[in-house]
Amino acid sequence: MPYRTAFVLFFALSMAVTAFPVLARMLVERGLQRSRLGVLALTSASLSDVLVWGLLVGVVALANPAGTSPWRLVLLVPYVALLLAVRPLLRHLVRPTSGRPPKDRFVLLFVGMLVSAGITEFLGLHFIFGAFIFGALVPRDAKGTLHADLVRQATRLGGLLLPIYFVIAGLQVDLSGFGVTGLLTLALILLVAIGGKLGGGYLGARAARLDHRTALAVGALMNTRGLTELVILTIGLQLGFLDGPLYTLLVVMAVVTTAMTGPLLSALKVTDRTHPPIDAFLPVSANRS
Repeated sequence: MPYRTAFVLFFALSMAVTAFPVLARMLVERGLQRSRLGVLALTSASLSDVLVWGLLVGVVALANPAGTSPWRLVLLVPYVALLLAVRPLLRHLVRPTSGRPPKDRFVLLFVGMLVSAGITEFLGLHFIFGAFIFGALVPRDAKGTLHADLVRQATRLGGLLLPIYFVIAGLQVDLSGFGVTGLLTLALILLVAIGGKLGGGYLGARAARLDHRTALAVGALMNTRGLTELVILTIGLQLGFLDGPLYTLLVVMAVVTTAMTGPLLSALKVTDRTHPPIDAFLPVSANRS
């Protein structure tokens, strides 16, 4: 395999990813988002995903599947510096007092996202990295969040395009040749994926002096992969890291590991009663302040 090292690293990253939005939603539905368990799981998932996406940039650059000249990657540094330099202009454009209607401000940001995606594609990276970098560097308001109108516009657009993305991802899944060899390979993939997350989450939580049940719950929550895994697998398929059968097996793994999180938490009897909010342990004076 011409990109053997890149493939091994990519496969490792696909095992390490956690779907932060799915995890956050699951914690909110169970009332655990403010518990020690929820805070630890969210913090771990966010740090894990930042590392995964950062390393994925290096893996894509290492493989260089499009045959792009390596010197182009050097331009990534001045490109990010340019985005940092124009942040004040972006802050002016997204301010509610800038005089522009919310839809106009969103169109400007959408165009900027497309330009950023095109630049990273030209540099030899996947276009999704350009969109991610642009979104991460867009200024927030004084409360630390992007203006609500812009978020609402982006959510509406994402709600329209997300089903189309799932259709495209599903069309590339082929279960027709799912024989004995495929089942054995899937069993090995599930063993690595589940064992790595449950074992790693358990050992990390135990190192933080959490009890056995809570430690297992941390591992179960980190095992949630969801849409984030599908995005990474799609990148791998487009760049040639994965072929059709392996892509199918990894998609099945993503579905299974995400679906098993809820039953695992129920089996461990993880509820908002067993894991109350952190502030419930604070003194009354601290809660009031």
